[in-house]
Amino acid sequence: AHATRNGGLAQVIAERDALVTLEDPGHPNVIRLHATFRDDDSLYLVLELATGGELFQLIEKFERFEPAGARFYAGCVALAISHLHKHGVIFRDLKPENCLLDADGTLKVTDFGLSRLLDAPLARARLYPGLHTPFSPATSRTIRGWTCWRPSRERSNGMGGSPSRPFTQCRVRIS
Repeated sequence: AHATRNGGLAQVIAERDALVTLEDPGHPNVIRLHATFRDDDSLYLVLELATGGELFQLIEKFERFEPAGARFYAGCVALAISHLHKHGVIFRDLKPENCLLDADGTLKVTDFGLSRLLDAPLARARLYPGLHTPFSPATSRTIRGWTCWRPSRERSNGMGGSPSRPFTQCRVRIS
C-alpha cells in the first residue's frame, strides 16, 4: 500500500523482476533474493543479509582507499555489472549507498528499483537515464570504462587528487 500510494509499485516490481532474472546462476557480487511475499498492506522482498554496511560508510570513515583496496572494490563492481549485462539487466542506480558489504567485506550490488530488463531485440542497445537515445556498443564501452575508472582513481588518490577535500563536498559537487 505504501509503495502504491507513493508511486513506487513499478520500482518494487522492477527490483523483483531483476533479482528473479539474476537468481540462477547467482553471483557473489550481486545481492540474492531469497523470497517474496505480500499481505494486505505490504510487499516484501527477503534479501541476502549483508552485515558489513554500505560502501559509502567505508568511504566516509577512511576518505580514501589504498590502491589495492580501490582496485578490489572497483573490480567487484565491474564483475557485478558484467554479470548483470550478461543477463540483460541494466543497473541505473550505481552509487556507494547501493553497494553493501557482507561480513567478509565482499561487495554486493543492491537496489534494483531503477533497473531495466532488456528484451532480445534491444540487447545491443545501452540505455542511460536522462538520455533518449541508445548508444552503440563501442560508445557504451567507453562510458562504462570512464565510470568505472574515475571513482576508483578518486578513491585511491583522495577525490580528484585533493586529500583535504572531504568526500561529501565532492559528492554534492557531482550530484
